[in-house]
Amino acid sequence: MSKSLEILNNVFGHEAFRGKQEDAVEAVISGRDVILLASTGGGKSVCYQIPALVRDGVGVVVSPLKALMKDQIDTLQFLGVAADTINSDVTGYDRLNVMNAIRKGEVDLLYVTPELLAQPKFMAFLKEVKIACFGIDEAHAASAYGHDFRPDYQVLGLLSHHFPGVPRIAVTATADPQTLADIKEMLNLHDALVLETSLDRTNISLSIEKRDSAKQQQAKMLEIIRSRQGQSGLVYCVGKNTVDKVAKWLASEGVSALPYHAGHSNTTREDNQEAFLRGEVDILVCTVAFGMGVDKSDVRYVIHNDMPSSIEAYQQETGRAGRDGLPSDAFMFVGNQDINIRKRMIRKSKGGAASKRTDNNKLDTLIGLAESVYCRRRAIINYFGKQFVGDCGNCDNCQREVEGVDVCAEILDIVGYLRDHAGVEDTHSMTVVARDRFAARRLTEERWSLIVRQMIVNGLVEVRHSDCGRLHLTAEGKAFTGDNPFLVVKKVALTSAKFAKSPRSRSLTVGKRASSPRKPRARAAAGDYMTKPRRSRRKANVGSPLLEALRAMRDKLAKEEGREPYFIIHDTALRQMAEVMPLTGDEMLTIKGVGQAKVASYAHRFIPVIRKHAA
Repeated sequence: MSKSLEILNNVFGHEAFRGKQEDAVEAVISGRDVILLASTGGGKSVCYQIPALVRDGVGVVVSPLKALMKDQIDTLQFLGVAADTINSDVTGYDRLNVMNAIRKGEVDLLYVTPELLAQPKFMAFLKEVKIACFGIDEAHAASAYGHDFRPDYQVLGLLSHHFPGVPRIAVTATADPQTLADIKEMLNLHDALVLETSLDRTNISLSIEKRDSAKQQQAKMLEIIRSRQGQSGLVYCVGKNTVDKVAKWLASEGVSALPYHAGHSNTTREDNQEAFLRGEVDILVCTVAFGMGVDKSDVRYVIHNDMPSSIEAYQQETGRAGRDGLPSDAFMFVGNQDINIRKRMIRKSKGGAASKRTDNNKLDTLIGLAESVYCRRRAIINYFGKQFVGDCGNCDNCQREVEGVDVCAEILDIVGYLRDHAGVEDTHSMTVVARDRFAARRLTEERWSLIVRQMIVNGLVEVRHSDCGRLHLTAEGKAFTGDNPFLVVKKVALTSAKFAKSPRSRSLTVGKRASSPRKPRARAAAGDYMTKPRRSRRKANVGSPLLEALRAMRDKLAKEEGREPYFIIHDTALRQMAEVMPLTGDEMLTIKGVGQAKVASYAHRFIPVIRKHAA
């Protein structure tokens, strides 16, 4: 057995690597640089954690969020791994103590922010110690074409200069081909081994719905939530005010929900997050500030109250559901006010003209996904440069008959024009060209824009951000003959980011003026939604008597230790325990996700429960 597999078994409690994990781990251990693309929940973190434990020295992990660091450090420390962090909150003697422990070789993994690593004084300190490897989490942040660009990430390209021979592994769940190329360039990973696993989270059902009114969205959201009572869910909103209003509205409807955003105090944020992670509330209403790297495996659904910024953001945020592999759902509501808000945010952003152009093009592509009549999963996977053949059968479009207007003739016109020209500046330019060149078809600018968006979403045309956002035909576009119908929606319901009018009103808020709110069914008043509940109102999914007893024991242990239930043991492991019924510590080690640390801590509590039901 290899050293890496031994650590995977004994420390992390997993029988075998999955996907490209083993290839990535062994490559880093051998000293090679790696870029790993894997879906949210795909086990990317062990690909830099295990090499840090095998190689000599401390593994340095660069991470963009403190919450992400805390979650991983807490888990590692529980498993017996010496993990720590140095960030802006760790100062004075606390920082000196961590640095001295690193010098003595007492720290296996050190988590830092890219901003800290960019400081010459800290870089000089790292040169004093033995570095096992560098792990670069959320590597898409290094790319100006990524959806969460962080300029300080680009400093990481100098790591190979400062630490020659120290392997680096960059991991991300969201990188289209252009972003991947930019990651290689910005991080100086030209010769890195690129490993890609499927981005397709087949257990997540996708649904996108046009918002006709706030009242219609309210009714639909309540239908979704009440049909999943007792299950964990996330509701994403575009802004802090919207988060508070949606959380308050849900509380007024008797729904167990709390808000989370950067405008709250640290105490409120931490309390609300802990209440959600422990299952004391069903729903966390939040901005995108929540979720990155938080390993709550049993989130059963995600609702986008507002449209996200791009397909990358949509993929990452929906991926926070169903990390345990069990069936989950993702719902998104969209409307023209979303587009107005996003356009305003892009206009007011600090990025330059190129960055804003890229953001507008990405928003336009997301609009195309929302108005498509074809398989949504296929469009998403194709967007990331992978081939998806057929339909997924697990999205709203796949579950209804395809209807629309055939626009093959219009597409052939556009294909012909693009074939004769090297490229068109952007979607708007192509729309203007189509309007002027093919005026006989008497289509509006917005109809032409819709057609171009569908050509992009369906892989006939690509937007090259590295070429000033110009449109180019793909191989599929060049081969398009129009032999089969190409359908688009009959009515243009969404406005292109290029034509959206500047908003004069505030953003749409579900429940902005809730009509005749019903009396809350919970004991808390509507204004108590920011107060952490005193006792858990979690209702576990109905299962076998043994499964329910194991869940009750897990919740009891979590309460005793002040931890989240998933931290004690994941739902998938509980289900397997209920089926296999292990009666000894060695038998518990056969359960996926249960290692020696968990057996030592919890076997004596779970096994009596199993014996009682096995009798």
